[in-house]
Order: sequence, then structure tokens, then C-alpha cells
Amino acid sequence: MSVEQPTPAPPAPDAAPAVVDTPSTKPALPSTQKAWRATRSGKPADVLALVDVPVPATLKKGEVLVKVQAAALNPV
Repeated sequence: MSVEQPTPAPPAPDAAPAVVDTPSTKPALPSTQKAWRATRSGKPADVLALVDVPVPATLKKGEVLVKVQAAALNPV
């Protein structure tokens, strides 16, 4: 009676080389971004407007610029 040996797992691939942030690998920042702005006091459905605003060109110490892929706005 023969016993089947389990097939060994393939060796783990080598880690990908580290990407160095150089001017050629950084994506260019857009000049504008979308922002919800409250134009006056009242119900959100009545006062919020989606507008284009400039992307900050420079950041102060301690600030970060975050790219948001998706966001939800709860109208309740």
C-alpha cells in the first residue's frame, strides 16, 4: 500500500524591489479637486454645492495631502 506525499508548495517569490520616489515616478498632481462647500445655513440638500477648488501647491509642516478614492455623504 503506497501513501501519496503532498506536493510541496512552490517557493515564495522574491520581494519586489523597493520603489524610490524620484521625480520620474511621482504622478503629477492635478490643479483642481472636487469639494463639498456649504454655501449658506440650512438643510444639507439645499446648501451643499460640489465645486472645483485648487489643490494646495505647498503644504505647511505637519500637513498631508490625501487622495480620496471614494466617500459617502449621509443626507440624514
